[in-house]
Amino acid sequence: MSEFQSKLKAMRRIAALGLSTAALAAPAYAQDSTTSGANNANRDIVVTAQGREQNLQDVPVSVSVVSGEDLSAMGITSLEDVATTVPSLNISEGPFDLINIRGVGSGSNAGFEQSVGTFLDGVYRSRSRSVRAALFDIERVEILKGPQTTFFGANSIAGAINITSRAPGDTLEINGSALYGMHDEYNFELGADLPVSDTLSFRLAGRAHGMGGYIKTRQGDAPNEDAWQIRASAKWNPSDDFQSDLRFDYGKSEKDGAFAFEMVNCPAPGLAPGPACGQFLALNMGVVDDQLDHRSDAFPSNLNLEFKEIAWTNTLDIGSSKITSRTAYYEHESDSRFTGIPFGPIISQVAGTTDPFPLLLDEKFWQFSHELRFQTDTGGVYDIMAGAYYARSELDFFNSPGFFFLPFGAFAAGIPGSTSLPTDHVTTQLTNRTQDDTYSAFAALTLRPLDRLTVNLGARYTKFKKFATRAISAGTSNNLARGSFVPYDAATQNAVQIVLGSDPSDFPNNNRSDDDFMPSASIQYEITDDAMVYASYAKGFKAGGFSGASDPSTFEPEYVDAYEVGIKSRIADMLTLNITAFLNKYDNLQETAILPAGPSLISVVRNAAKSETKGIELTAQLDINEYFSLSSSVTYLDAKYQSFTNAACTMGQIAQALIDTGSDDCTQNLSGSRRSFAPKWSGNISAKASIPVSELLLTIQPSMYFTSSVFQTSAIDPLVSQSSYAKVDLRVGIGPEDGKWNFAVIGRNLTDKTTGSFGSPVTFSNGSTRFLTERPLSVAGQISFKF
Repeated sequence: MSEFQSKLKAMRRIAALGLSTAALAAPAYAQDSTTSGANNANRDIVVTAQGREQNLQDVPVSVSVVSGEDLSAMGITSLEDVATTVPSLNISEGPFDLINIRGVGSGSNAGFEQSVGTFLDGVYRSRSRSVRAALFDIERVEILKGPQTTFFGANSIAGAINITSRAPGDTLEINGSALYGMHDEYNFELGADLPVSDTLSFRLAGRAHGMGGYIKTRQGDAPNEDAWQIRASAKWNPSDDFQSDLRFDYGKSEKDGAFAFEMVNCPAPGLAPGPACGQFLALNMGVVDDQLDHRSDAFPSNLNLEFKEIAWTNTLDIGSSKITSRTAYYEHESDSRFTGIPFGPIISQVAGTTDPFPLLLDEKFWQFSHELRFQTDTGGVYDIMAGAYYARSELDFFNSPGFFFLPFGAFAAGIPGSTSLPTDHVTTQLTNRTQDDTYSAFAALTLRPLDRLTVNLGARYTKFKKFATRAISAGTSNNLARGSFVPYDAATQNAVQIVLGSDPSDFPNNNRSDDDFMPSASIQYEITDDAMVYASYAKGFKAGGFSGASDPSTFEPEYVDAYEVGIKSRIADMLTLNITAFLNKYDNLQETAILPAGPSLISVVRNAAKSETKGIELTAQLDINEYFSLSSSVTYLDAKYQSFTNAACTMGQIAQALIDTGSDDCTQNLSGSRRSFAPKWSGNISAKASIPVSELLLTIQPSMYFTSSVFQTSAIDPLVSQSSYAKVDLRVGIGPEDGKWNFAVIGRNLTDKTTGSFGSPVTFSNGSTRFLTERPLSVAGQISFKF
């Protein structure tokens, strides 16, 4: 292979990775919490997993619950932090925010539907970016595992996060909290219930939060965030038969150093360093920091997010039946800048630039939805539920990398129709616009033919209609400054696209339609008043779509058949023991991959695999007395590809293929391999002691979370993985038993484990890896009050 051909292929690999943000993510890992306070039995917990309020122990669904009170007490302010309390729930906030349940989620591609749905007060938020604004002034969070097809407005193939906000109260009450801790972390919240009359009440709540950073960078500590959020809600009960609820949310955040990547493996074991890593080594006389240690050489990055949502729910009771109408509008704007090569200093070939490979990733999104449902709640021989759901959304997705690391003029030879290429500020812009319409009808029947026996039948039919357009343009920019892009003439654009291996054409067909019928069934039997066994089946479906990467590819729907059996029990009024076994068989699995395309590599989405996910979940809580309790949750997960013969190679395999064969045409067979984002073991052990001290109550709450190792890319690259670890948290608080005030010291990650929550290969570096590291040891003080 000639030197020109080698450079051309390397450039194409970088272009492909750049147009897909060069990022595959891995989420943070969590422990399970099925209690609303450690000294309360599970029989007291209310959930809405089946569309109505039920006792947690009576629901034939694997569901974990965390109360808003517990989250506030532990200083947890984001869904990513919730993932440190629930095993098999994994959330990572990265260039693409990823949510996984039982090792299944949507990858780093803007065209994917969400495998794990997020719902706030029954309103579906279909973009993963919205997880950053979901946890504020809440009553509880329910994590439902496995496909959810019947009881929520939108179906989700892997699970759902069902959040209930705090509703306006009927009496005047003010609550608040203030937290300040290491790394200049702060969180201030204030809320008030304001009843106007016997039939009308309001709630106003606000929050300001942020952090000064815990990663040392050349620009200062990162991430450095300032954010605020407000909510106004109203509840109107003009009669005993009618209730109207209106909620408005607005939030804004600015985060500098949002993607302070740390570089690992420069060079990777057994491989040449590659141009970028090699240059970094040369500029530092062969000695570089390539360990996870909360120090980053990455160039400046940022993420800004602004969102608003309005939701209106009306409920009319007709005897033992009710009709519910829910209408909502949600929108957000997100813009971010980060680097594809987190080495610095490194030589940029373009005057006036420092970052050799910057990337912009923006999205604008809006969604309107409406759901109408009828349901009975007689508690007799049968109950029914039926309804319809419609949603329309529009996404504008924008991705722009700057190729400032090599002079493009070096590639003039061999490019048809061009004698020269630009050398200054070469930039491309990918724009995708997608419009979705979702139509859905659903129904459920609950039968109680015998005492203690319940049969649940459900079904949903959903149809997606999508329209999408795309374009890639090449030009010049002022160091990727927004608004400075100037496109090249047609001949130069064509030459640049050939070098980059990208396809600027529109989708061959701008319209697509997917639909499916999804039945579900479960049977449950109460062995005693305190023990219930159940078995369930559900068919899940995730629509196909249009890829948001460097070529105009589309992908087909994904399907799952899910089976689950379990037992929920309360023993001797002291021990709560729940055990679940599950088997999920996925067909036509959607994966993001870097795959060969002729002489180059491009980022595409393919339906390339079958997968099987199975495991066992065990949750136990021992309430020794009113002052002391122990709890533990453990998940064993076996998630493997059953058929994946054309999987993407790791970057190290690609580098080795070039050495061995002179070609980067490389695939690997991952059939039988463990999937990414799926630790074999994860769980927690925690305790709560409540000790009377004079007229106050001292609470001590230690907990430990553990997880086995996990791969962080679909290529199952051992260099992009997080090894097993355990983390210890501790909360010590004191205050009166009525909770009028409380002061607490909260310590997290007290053993100071350094872990990476988001990993991906570094382009142009033959196996070097970049990670976003999680927070080290931290301690904060918090005071809360209500009156």
